[in-house]
Parts: sequence; C-alpha cells; structure tokens
Amino acid sequence: MTHRNNFGFLRLLFATLVIISHSAELIDGNRSREPLTNLFGVLSFGELAVDAFFLISGYLVVQSFERSDSTLSYLMKRIRRIYPGFLVAYIACVFVVAPLVGNDLTIMSFGNLAHVIFDASTLHEPPRVFGFADLPYPSLNGSMWTIQVKFRCYLLVVFFGLTGIYRIKWMLAAIAIGLLCLVAIKFQPSALPVIGEPYNLFRFFGIFCVGSFFYLSRDSIPYNAKLAAVTAAALIVCLYSSRLAEAAFAIFGGYLLFWFALHVKSTVLQTINAKDDISYGAYLYAWPIQNIIIYFFEIRSRGFHRGVAHDHADDLRSLHQGDDFQ
Repeated sequence: MTHRNNFGFLRLLFATLVIISHSAELIDGNRSREPLTNLFGVLSFGELAVDAFFLISGYLVVQSFERSDSTLSYLMKRIRRIYPGFLVAYIACVFVVAPLVGNDLTIMSFGNLAHVIFDASTLHEPPRVFGFADLPYPSLNGSMWTIQVKFRCYLLVVFFGLTGIYRIKWMLAAIAIGLLCLVAIKFQPSALPVIGEPYNLFRFFGIFCVGSFFYLSRDSIPYNAKLAAVTAAALIVCLYSSRLAEAAFAIFGGYLLFWFALHVKSTVLQTINAKDDISYGAYLYAWPIQNIIIYFFEIRSRGFHRGVAHDHADDLRSLHQGDDFQ
C-alpha cells in the first residue's frame, strides 16, 4: 500500500544529495567545487541532507513511539530498522572492500577481530586502519558515524516519552532551541569517552527535536504555499550565515520539508521509494563505492599497484590502546 505522503521521495532525494556532495570532494579533498557550499559558503548538500534525515526521523520516530504497543515494541522496531542493514554494510566494508583495496586482513589478531565486532555492535564506523590508502578521505565508510547518533536519538525518544516531555510541547521547543543555540555559538567542548563529540550531538539532537515538535504540533501549524514561499526566502537569507544556517534549516527548512511531504499532493511523488525504501542502503554504500572508483582510477592513471599491508603491522599493534578503531 502506498503512503499518501512524499517522505519516500524525499529520503531518496537526500540520499542522492549526499552522493552528489561527496563526488568532487572525495577525489582531492577540495570542497570548493561542492555546489551548495560554492553558492552559500556554509553548508554542503551532504550536511543539509543529513540534517533533513534527522528532521524526518524526529517526525516519524515520535509517531512510531506513540503508535507502538509498548516501549519494548518501539525499540524492537528501531533495532530492526537500523541494525540489519548497518551490520551487512559494516561486514562488507571490512571483509570485502578492505581487501579489495590492498589491505591484508591476515595480520588481524583475535583481539583486533573482537574489537571490530564490538564496534559493529555499537554502531561505530569501520576501522580506519583498513581504509583507502593515499586518498584524501581514507575511511572505509565515512558516512556511517551518523547512524550511531541516529540510534541515540531513538533512545532519546524513550527518555522524553517516559518522562512526559512530549506532553509539554513548550519544554520540547525550549530544549530544541537551547541545543541549536549551542550550535550557533559553535560551542565545541572536548570529546568525551562514551559520548564522543558533543557538538555533533547538540546539532543532531536539536534538529531531531525540531522534527519531533513539528509532529506534535501537526494540527496547529498552518501549512500553505504562501507561508512556504516566505519561509523559503527567510531560509535562503540565513544560509549565508555560518551561525544561523543550521538552526534556520532546522526551523524554516523543517517547515518546507513537512509542507512538501504532507501537503503537496502528487501521485507520482507518493509512489517513488514508497514501497521498498532504498535510501538507507544508498546512504550506507555510497561512500565505499565512490572511493573504490576513485582508488582504482588513481591506480590506473598512475600506472602502479599500491599495497598497504606493510603499514598494518605497526597500526594493528596500536589497536590494543584503542587507536584507529574508534
């Protein structure tokens, strides 16, 4: 049955924007050719697309929580949504892509393998020591780190739901605004062992909360084309500001996104990516596929075969101190 909204189309669109955004920069590390950055000088299409994913998740995941029979039922749905695709992509990156680009996995010890399994189960990105040697962005999958943050947002929903915050919309709005203000002032405390980089948590938690607020206020927010036009104009102005761009996209972009998803009626758009959502797979596999193409093109253009096994013995010795697998 086709959903009568455009969320499927939007998910696929934003996954495509991530691919477009990475295409030039992965080649030589030069971001100046990225289309949106070149236009506004702040956000890239990739950053905007990931923000949009968190807005959509904030809306739909709170809906899922409300409609679930229990907290356990909700969590099981979230686990089924995230883990199977992530684990398959993780295994493919480590045991297919890494050897394909010259990494020698035979020097991996049992302890290293245990570390890989632990990182996969906690939704970390694949180990960087088995990456794309000599490329500007050598990570096996530099997009995967956002998945752990998204799952933390799923847990945040449980906390907010059980503590009653979702019944007090002004409190949710205050939390969202507070987090986005921290992003606006570029508040970047040092990374913490379990939490990681707090700035990214502020950013994505804030955007996720905005999406949740749009869901909880769905019956009181007026959606129409005139307001959408005014909102779009405000967003364009704010995108030129490095301090306001993220918050503006969360609020103004959120209005445009949910207006388009729920109030722009198009039978064609409603059928695109609606039955079998491929956007998650496109997001998970785009980075390694793009880097594989660049890697082998570089080999062919330079006329030599590069191997990286000679570096790994020293790299793997450092893994017991936690290096490179974080």
